[in-house]
Amino acid sequence: MGDRCYLNFYVRGHIATMEQLEKIIDAIDAEGMVSETDYNGPNGYGRYPNGNKGGLLEEFVQSIIQNVTPGFVEEECNYANIEGLEAVMQELDVAYHVNHGSGSEYPAGCWSWSKELGRHEAQQGQECGTVLELSAVKACMDDPVALKKLIVEAEHAEGVGLPVFTVGEEVRLHFAPLIAKQALGVA
Repeated sequence: MGDRCYLNFYVRGHIATMEQLEKIIDAIDAEGMVSETDYNGPNGYGRYPNGNKGGLLEEFVQSIIQNVTPGFVEEECNYANIEGLEAVMQELDVAYHVNHGSGSEYPAGCWSWSKELGRHEAQQGQECGTVLELSAVKACMDDPVALKKLIVEAEHAEGVGLPVFTVGEEVRLHFAPLIAKQALGVA
């Protein structure tokens, strides 16, 4: 394994079927990611007692209940490379957003993908957000349309304009008993 960095992965867009969700969970698990809830929980970095897939599944259930974007963490991602997971997401036409810290050979960055917008990447500065290259900005100074395009593409890299996370009826019905138990406060 080469240079490693911290990486966050967010599922955006629509997951219609349990088959799609299972493929996504398998791909996230293959990357060695844990749910953000699991990672940031009271016990810190850890895995659910029934294995990592239980934690990944729970992240989706909680995201459905709370109407938020499911997020996942890979603490030591090799060169910020998650090509296998990206291939699955793109095959299923499910949008996603990624941000990662710097490695010793590359800066921090972010990217996103959706069928409608394609893939957009941008570098990020240390705790200052997305950075536009000065040469790219200078090249656009006399062309407001080109400058606007540069800014919009950087925003797309940050996940702006991506669809919100939603699930289809099949997924919602599959999790209905869990959702009901949580709503009633039953373990």
